[in-house]
Amino acid sequence: MRKYASGLNHYALVCGLQYERIYGKEICYMKNITSPLFRQFPDSMMAWAGPWLVDLKKSADLLAEIYKLDSKAPAVSWIASTHLLDKLAIHLASFLNVTLPDDKVALFRFYDPRVLKNLPEILEKEQCESIVSMVDEWIYKSEGNCYSLKRKLYETI
Repeated sequence: MRKYASGLNHYALVCGLQYERIYGKEICYMKNITSPLFRQFPDSMMAWAGPWLVDLKKSADLLAEIYKLDSKAPAVSWIASTHLLDKLAIHLASFLNVTLPDDKVALFRFYDPRVLKNLPEILEKEQCESIVSMVDEWIYKSEGNCYSLKRKLYETI
């Protein structure tokens, strides 16, 4: 992750399932440090497997594991935002469930770097902008390349 301007909060958005597979343990809730996006029942019963927002300034213990996970699996993206942890987590969580044409509800894995790369093809511009409206910078790796999502289309960095 590259350096960000001061005044921004720095987060990792981590797939809990990939974390558990690599480390054999779950990400645990720690007030003002980690925040699950699976927040509402019944999803909260599976919070360990869902996406977690992690405050990088307050999670030195997790940081080395997150960097290692980022190099091993498509499981991490890096976010800079002026918003606090829980506010950003609630915002991102609001996009997890989508209604399909047959009225079934499905999990939208927008937090997965393999999906992030394809958001402009999957969503309309306004939908993309809505997801990133509280994000100043969103960096992720896909197929060995780093990309930046900054309230616009992708650019290779």
